[in-house]
Amino acid sequence: MAKLSYRVEIEDAHAHLFRVTLTLPDPAARQRLSLPVWIPGSYLVREFARHLSDVRAEQGGRPVPLAQLDKASWEAECSGGAELV
Repeated sequence: MAKLSYRVEIEDAHAHLFRVTLTLPDPAARQRLSLPVWIPGSYLVREFARHLSDVRAEQGGRPVPLAQLDKASWEAECSGGAELV
């Protein structure tokens, strides 16, 4: 199994904005990506995805179609051979 990697950078400390980059070395043709909605042991629904802005994907420096399936899930239409960023 390929190893996922994340990179977190401070975009604007005063505005509490961060740039998070996820890299998948060997994505599926229709790669599904999602964020949790709740934390185990908690009764509150958190909906972490509501804090996201400017969600996008690319392979080999080219944009990849990214469709939002619901509040916390997306699907990327990938082509073979390149990592998904």
